Amino acid sequence: MNSRKLWISLRQGLTVAALLAAMSPAPASAQLGGPSITVSPTCDSDKYPEVSCIVTPVNSAGLPLTALTAQAFQVVDGSVAVKDLRVEKIVNPGVKTSYMFVTDFGMLGGSQNLQALKDAAKSVLGAVSSTDRVAMVAITGKVDVDVTRIDLSKESNFVNAGTNRNDIINIVTRLSDVSGTPLYDALCKAIVLTAREGTPGSRAIVLFTDGRDAKSTVCTADDPITRANKDRIPIIAIGVGTKIEDSYLRRLATLTDGVFQTVNDASGLLGKFQETQTQFRTQYKLTFTASSPSDNQRHGFTVQLSQPSGRATDRGEYTALLPIKPELTAVAFKAGGVEVDPQKLPYSAEITIEPALKARKLARVEYSVDGGEVKSSEQSPFSFVLRTDQLDSSRPHKLTVRAVADAQNVTSRDFEFGVLAPPPKPTPVPTRACDLLCQAQRNPGVAIPVAVVAVGLPVLLFSLIALLAQRSRRRKDQLAMGGGGYAGEGATSVSNVPFSDMNMGSAMAPTGSMPTGSMPMGGMPMGGMPMGGMPVGSPGEGATSVFAPAPASPQPTMVFGAPVGATQVFKPGLAKLAITSGNLSGNVFPLGVPGDSETSIGRKVDGSTVRVQIDSPFVSRRHARIYAESDQLFLADQQSASGTKLNGEKVTAPMKLKVGDKIEFADTTAEIKPI
Repeated sequence: MNSRKLWISLRQGLTVAALLAAMSPAPASAQLGGPSITVSPTCDSDKYPEVSCIVTPVNSAGLPLTALTAQAFQVVDGSVAVKDLRVEKIVNPGVKTSYMFVTDFGMLGGSQNLQALKDAAKSVLGAVSSTDRVAMVAITGKVDVDVTRIDLSKESNFVNAGTNRNDIINIVTRLSDVSGTPLYDALCKAIVLTAREGTPGSRAIVLFTDGRDAKSTVCTADDPITRANKDRIPIIAIGVGTKIEDSYLRRLATLTDGVFQTVNDASGLLGKFQETQTQFRTQYKLTFTASSPSDNQRHGFTVQLSQPSGRATDRGEYTALLPIKPELTAVAFKAGGVEVDPQKLPYSAEITIEPALKARKLARVEYSVDGGEVKSSEQSPFSFVLRTDQLDSSRPHKLTVRAVADAQNVTSRDFEFGVLAPPPKPTPVPTRACDLLCQAQRNPGVAIPVAVVAVGLPVLLFSLIALLAQRSRRRKDQLAMGGGGYAGEGATSVSNVPFSDMNMGSAMAPTGSMPTGSMPMGGMPMGGMPMGGMPVGSPGEGATSVFAPAPASPQPTMVFGAPVGATQVFKPGLAKLAITSGNLSGNVFPLGVPGDSETSIGRKVDGSTVRVQIDSPFVSRRHARIYAESDQLFLADQQSASGTKLNGEKVTAPMKLKVGDKIEFADTTAEIKPI
């Protein structure tokens, strides 16, 4: 043997050693592993509680299993075994696969058969999806098993089918010289190249051959099986022709968890490859009714696959979406932010109704009472304010609530409620006549005029009495001295009335004897006038006393909230106290309500009886109060530690309130709002 032949033999021996060293020492007939299953990370729960998930069960080589029934699957939702599992086999065109084509172009012999194989191969390459990847080892003669050297005249590494498919088709088109079929060497090289591509379950070798090997110098029949089994690469062995070495091809497919098929001639290759594509795209859709509550949270479940070769499990997740059709479970009746018994709603109050709803989307919530006018709320929390002062307290009422997502998804429920009877009307207190001093006490604004009248009137009366007494004495003196008086008999002047005509007990001047508006001196019965100047008797018939005060008009009884001199039904309240910050933010408290015109504010502690209880360490137990007087609201601080401010000014004495005023109770703020 010359040196050149020795070098070639040595080189071939080193190549074979390197290739075999890379292969697993396990025998070709080693037991294959069991199946595995993958659950899609995204499950469809749009129709929750119905959940649908896509799973991909594969054999040990990653080739999808295509003949499974519902009995092969079990789903456990949380800890509950699913009873209504439905299984549907689907073909997903979006599955991406890498195909290594190993084609024996010398298997049929003759130039005519070669052209048929080339045409079939080009058809198969054209059928590969543009999202897949493709490679080729064309067997036309000796194959160099060294994967670092690619013979571009008949081999191609993996390329994108969508952009480089024609490069491989051109290789097939140029093939002409076929000088042998080293099948085992070609398979070994193809397996090493495929092991670098993708992951198990996304790659396969597609072999077109008659199963006969000729002139392999590196690999034996078992070497491709050993390496493919180790790298989990299935071999799809398609025997072509009528003289097929099917025993080897069956063994090759079985021990690599692949598929063995046959065709009579090259025209059948395209159909067999399309079946292979379908198998790689085969998945299963599992549909079941989930048991988790509709809370918009993620929940886990387990899928188990049972096969004669073993069992496999994988976990999935779904979102427990809120229902498309609204779920209306209850309504809360609240007065002043506090929930109240719906059968005992306070009379003449504003009741806030808050629905308990679950819905993926909500357009509006509609309300009606006793089938009457429909009111609609279109913004969260979709609440409604009910006035009870117009409702009959002697019978129950029906509240109808309709939650509307869209025209097809509407939920309606009725809720019964009752209203307490109105408080009894207060019994009017009889009023007494009020003298001038009483009037002054009731109305300090007229105190000074009343005082002047009260002091001046007695003085005036005493002066008039003294004047009349003096004139009477003069008249007596004149009569005693024989004087005839100032006027003749029958005169009508007050000063001309004879002394004898003055009846000290009852007599008055004759009717028509005085001009209108005149008072005879004798017409004032002196015996009927006490020293205080007030008459104790009654004037004679037809006489009018200028001194007697007119009877005092009884004061009108004023009901709270009504103007002076009128009687008015109680108003629901003068205003509202709206809490704008702090732990009660958003709550509203009526002010000046009938029968309870004072609202106390203080810290929330056990046993507290204040109306507005604020959970703050800076608020005193009894911090402030708001009370009503004469249809006016006042704010007073109750010697609180942190103080009370009205519109930024510290409250040191009761201050009047008006709508829009801002109040600070330590670190809690509020605003006076209209009813």
